[in-house]
Amino acid sequence: MDEQATAQPVHFAAPKPKGTGDLSQEIERAVAREPLDRVRCVHLFDDHYRCNWWAPGVADARTPMAEWAALAMHRVRKSQFITATLEGGTLVMRETEPVIG
Repeated sequence: MDEQATAQPVHFAAPKPKGTGDLSQEIERAVAREPLDRVRCVHLFDDHYRCNWWAPGVADARTPMAEWAALAMHRVRKSQFITATLEGGTLVMRETEPVIG
């Protein structure tokens, strides 16, 4: 049993330079919304983001309820995938299709 272990070199890809960083807060402020919407945007990867527009449910407006209860009844009214970059200091957003890998 004269087996020798030989170490094989491991090659790693060079890290990609970081782009503009996470623009989700800027996107949340920039997108169009309806009066009661709350927009939440999540950075997925590279320049791809997913935004959800949360709106109050169809609860009876005459029923008094605590603010936390009203927020718990919000639903996603709209969901959209966006690519966003900073070009010359200006936020440029484009609607995209989901990336399925």
